[in-house]
Amino acid sequence: MFFIANLRRIARIFSVLAFLIVCTVFTNAQSNCLQQGESKTFIYTSTFGSAGSAKATFTLMSNTLMVNYQNTSTSNTFLSGIGFTAVTRIVPENLASATATNGWSAVAGPGGGLGNYDLIAYGNGRKRLSPGMWGTAAFILTPTRSEVCLDSSIVHLTSLPNEDSEKPLGVPDPNGPGEGPLEVTTE
Repeated sequence: MFFIANLRRIARIFSVLAFLIVCTVFTNAQSNCLQQGESKTFIYTSTFGSAGSAKATFTLMSNTLMVNYQNTSTSNTFLSGIGFTAVTRIVPENLASATATNGWSAVAGPGGGLGNYDLIAYGNGRKRLSPGMWGTAAFILTPTRSEVCLDSSIVHLTSLPNEDSEKPLGVPDPNGPGEGPLEVTTE
């Protein structure tokens, strides 16, 4: 009897834990959705911590998905690209046009060394962003979407302290759901 009672307790504990995990996953997926006029910021951290890091703010305005990205590394690490996917996939036919600053390319994926992502912006070679530098990519979508839910995002960090590169995934910024455009600092 004691054994069966303990099994029931363990089963209840596991069912509660499974429910909490499902709720957490569902909440996190929903929190990555952008409504019109809303911004969400993501941070990207290499295995070297702040020595290889970046952040990006995604904003949905009318038919434009604006991505402001910044190299926040504290070492001589470069930001070479950013890519992301949406839950309702953005296929090449959904992209009316795209532009990016600093000589970067903004296109429908895959490519740019970023894998199979819906939309990417990249500046490999001499167009990589040094620490403190930032850029903007604007993706003009057709038709206009009332909501874009980000499934995942990734950046390409090169010249890390071990002279290698990494592609860390973005995680929502713990300081809030969105903070608007990035602060631009020059040094």
